[in-house]
Amino acid sequence: MLNNSWQNLIYWRWNVVSSQWVDFYVDARIGNQDITNNRTQIYTRLRSVLSGGTAGGTGYKFTCDYAPTVEGSGVYYFGTKTITETNSDQYVQHNDDGTASVTITTTLYNGYLKLNKTLSTTVSLPTIPRKSTVTATNTTIGTACSININQKSDSFTHTLSYSFGNLNGTIATGVKYSYGWTIPTNFYSQIPNASSGTITINCDTYNGGTLIGSSSTTATIYANQNETKPSVSISAKDINPITAQLTSGTEESNIIVKGFSNAQVTWSSTSKQYASIRSNTINGTSVSTSPYLVNNATTNIFTLIATDTRGFSNSTSTTNTSNPLVDYVRLRIDPINFYRIKPTTGEVGLTFEGNYFNDTFGNTANTLELSFKSREKGSSTSWDDIESVSLEGGYYLDGNKVYSGTSATNRIIQLEGTFDYTKQYEFRFYYKDKIIDEYVDKSISYGKPIFWWNKDGVYDGKTDGKLATLDLVYPIGSIYISVNNANPATLFGGTWAKITGRFLLATGPNAANSTDYWGSMAAEQYNTPLYERGGECRHQLTSDETGQKNLGRIWTSTSDLSHYHDLSTGGYSYAAGSAAGAYSIATSNSTQGKDTTAWTSTNTTSLSNNHYIDIDGQSANSSHNNMPPYYAVNMWERTG
Repeated sequence: MLNNSWQNLIYWRWNVVSSQWVDFYVDARIGNQDITNNRTQIYTRLRSVLSGGTAGGTGYKFTCDYAPTVEGSGVYYFGTKTITETNSDQYVQHNDDGTASVTITTTLYNGYLKLNKTLSTTVSLPTIPRKSTVTATNTTIGTACSININQKSDSFTHTLSYSFGNLNGTIATGVKYSYGWTIPTNFYSQIPNASSGTITINCDTYNGGTLIGSSSTTATIYANQNETKPSVSISAKDINPITAQLTSGTEESNIIVKGFSNAQVTWSSTSKQYASIRSNTINGTSVSTSPYLVNNATTNIFTLIATDTRGFSNSTSTTNTSNPLVDYVRLRIDPINFYRIKPTTGEVGLTFEGNYFNDTFGNTANTLELSFKSREKGSSTSWDDIESVSLEGGYYLDGNKVYSGTSATNRIIQLEGTFDYTKQYEFRFYYKDKIIDEYVDKSISYGKPIFWWNKDGVYDGKTDGKLATLDLVYPIGSIYISVNNANPATLFGGTWAKITGRFLLATGPNAANSTDYWGSMAAEQYNTPLYERGGECRHQLTSDETGQKNLGRIWTSTSDLSHYHDLSTGGYSYAAGSAAGAYSIATSNSTQGKDTTAWTSTNTTSLSNNHYIDIDGQSANSSHNNMPPYYAVNMWERTG
């Protein structure tokens, strides 16, 4: 880059002959820089140095940019000297941004010496300071905006100006580097419906009194929300004279009774700095006029939210201090049940439960009154003409709950008097505290048995619906017994299976043998399940059941020639045989079931003899009658 001193830009050696040469030099420097006109003064020169001796020739021309041309037809002698040099004002014009570069070309020509050479080079020039650039920070109205200038020359000064909506003006003059500018509040007038706007800041750069150029930048200017959000206020009071008297003893009160106070809410909202109010809400409900009435208020906290056209909101609320809340529990008795204790008597019971505010309102404590009236259904007697029955002492409290009776295990109130079960009755149940005074109508119908009947049929005692007689009297699984041969299906309908040739026996285990009808069998030794079939009408006894024994062999011995033997077995007598070798059949004096037939014999001999007699029991093959006294009937089981 060129400066104010000579700088060699081009060097070239020309050999004239083998031992002689000429060195050529192109030098350049700059002069003054014209900032106003954006140009630089330049100087160039072409010089030579001869190595020795003499060198010259005719027909010559030497050029160097920004210097005069040297030329002629005569002899030109080379030496150590300046060939040409700038001798007038020469300038290089810079680019718009102040930058510039220059190309310098020189030509060397001597016809006689056959010199013909062009040399060239490009070099940069110092940048000329041009217009400064500017930046600015985003900020809010009423606070400082930092304007920073990128100054191109220490000699420059700047004039700053702005444009914001319809507003225009000068910020400052003679500014060198940076400037802090507080955004004026009249900027709010340009953004009444927006929270921000864009400002344009212009920077005019001066070199002395000469305008070098202008630049600009933009920044966002914000509305100050804390300074410009709407101002709001709110207050509330109870104007319901009933609840106000309970809480304060006056017609109005700052205390709110939950669910019953009529809260009069007084409020206001005001916009700021050219904005307008877009909306107002109290507890989410849009409001337009003050005061705002909230009947049966369920809260003591009322929150006003005001929003302006910039979208800025502000809110305020009542508090537990400004408006205490009585958390009233609405009196309500439900369920209430009047009912017949027994279907066919005149006794009527009453049970109920509900919610009750068991506390004080502040000036007055709450109280509870329960009562009822009754009349026959359809009666023309007015309720007003019927004396009420107080239930004082017929209920108990548990916190904010009320229950009938005296305790959790004794909830039923039996009403005095008799309520004919053949009639229907109406009841009016009254409940009252310091706020609520209401009643509920109830009734009871006729007293009804489980079922009832008349000439037209059998009826369900609860629904009065007519029942199928068969299902009522003989449900599936029932046993029908009759000496009538008619199938019950033809008498009653349904599907029946006839039971033949069997007694009925109750299910379950046998009891202890207190009446001997189970014999020696222990209690619960025998258990009869449902539908089991068993037993025999005739039974053949086994030897184990009769106690029968096989008597085995009996023997005797004798030395007589002839003799007789009478034998008796088992307590039975047998007659002697009629002759030797003769046999007779014994008869029994026992009851049926004993094997009594045996053989006897008579033997005669002259020698000693041993006699052997085998006596075996006789089998009983007949069965005995096992039936208890009976009376034969027809039996059917209903199966469908």
